[in-house]
Amino acid sequence: MGVDPVQYWTGKEVVKKELKNLFAFENRHIAPPKVPLLCYFENDVDELANYRGDLLEYDWESYTELINSLVRLRYNAIQIFDMLGRPEFFIRPEYKELTDYQVDVAYVEKMIDYAQKKGMKVAIDFALGYQIHPMSADKATCWKDYKEDWITAWRYYLEKTPLRKTDIFILRPRHQVWDWEYKSSCGEDKIAVFDEVYKSFGDLVDEYKPEADKVLVCYSDGMEMWNDGFRPAKDWIVAWSDHGFGDFEHLPNTTDGYNFGTYMHAGYWLNHTVHNPYPEKVESVMKDMFSTYSADKFCLVNGQNFRPFLLNIEAYSEVCNNPESFDAHSFYKNWTERYFNEVSAKHAITSMKSLHEAQKNRIGYVQHLWEIREAISYLSDSPIQRPGKSPVAHDYKRVANDLEHVKVTEELIDLSVQEAEKGLKEITENEIFFHDYVYLPVVLYQDLIGFERTLHEMAVLKRSLKRHLMISF
Repeated sequence: MGVDPVQYWTGKEVVKKELKNLFAFENRHIAPPKVPLLCYFENDVDELANYRGDLLEYDWESYTELINSLVRLRYNAIQIFDMLGRPEFFIRPEYKELTDYQVDVAYVEKMIDYAQKKGMKVAIDFALGYQIHPMSADKATCWKDYKEDWITAWRYYLEKTPLRKTDIFILRPRHQVWDWEYKSSCGEDKIAVFDEVYKSFGDLVDEYKPEADKVLVCYSDGMEMWNDGFRPAKDWIVAWSDHGFGDFEHLPNTTDGYNFGTYMHAGYWLNHTVHNPYPEKVESVMKDMFSTYSADKFCLVNGQNFRPFLLNIEAYSEVCNNPESFDAHSFYKNWTERYFNEVSAKHAITSMKSLHEAQKNRIGYVQHLWEIREAISYLSDSPIQRPGKSPVAHDYKRVANDLEHVKVTEELIDLSVQEAEKGLKEITENEIFFHDYVYLPVVLYQDLIGFERTLHEMAVLKRSLKRHLMISF
């Protein structure tokens, strides 16, 4: 029909069809997708949740349009996470200063109902820190003393909250309030702990929702635990986690006969503001995971605040639907030409590839914000203040470590901006979307890197003057 699946977010207008066009189709067999459960993860959505209306909560239009777009992109599940009231929202000072946060439980249920009405399964990570029914963090570090509190909290979720409507139950073998490694305060072995945890939680799921899916997300140290022998019951799907930018730091030493899947990032918190386009990586990494580990039973895709990461979100959909036909070069060409003329599309691709090259080694927009703090710390002879952590002393060595790679980044971003400018000059349609999606992100990045490079020049000058003064005296 020629309707853009993400039309709400791109502004691409539908070309009016004549009545005869509605019947100009051929019968065809549509094969089932390679990955039967393709799940979108609503995580780190601060910007989208602050777009309009109440802070840290989706406005209804944005949420429903997100669901509508995901369904059109063949996502058939969504993991609701932030909207359950993540601990940061009501505990950390920075959020408390922003708003007096209170999760709206009725609204959460309305969100779940809408997704399910649209044919999506709802996935929930049954962590115990959500404001929807929080457990204190001191009970999350000793399973043997507080196991009944954990189980009682899970039962409350399943009996008294909208989480009773969960279709896919997710659990990570980590701290159950904060997203960090489980370190027992009472001398436990964490693998032994989570052998029991997954047995207890699995029994609860079987009691309340025996037809539901269960997914072990091996995130961070969870992968090390798997390779060290952690094994839940065989009816858990094991989702192996990327390192945040689409490929893996660790790989399983065995699948051990389990159904395997993946947890991938279309966007990551270190590039939360500016996307990192990598269809080539999506193709190579996902095809390898499918062929080497048969990791095709489930895919969880983290899209951050959604709109900046549309390209990668759709790339994961395409490769999970039919990896045999997915080709990154063709995908890039088809995706850009869906919105722009051929000349502008070529410049858009070149610009986005340069933007990707500028974000090597897990260094994205947010990482540069930290590097800027390092430079300012040195220039002002003051420590870096960190929420909830001890300050970091100022040190020129921290600045020196950043000098070379930021210089390379600046060169790549300048190339990216040049290509985006060329494409913008040649644009004949969807100019606003080209400006917002291709041009604006790289200009934002260029401004940030330019500021950081200026600080570096000042830091180098300060260092040389200090040395000169020391030699003089």
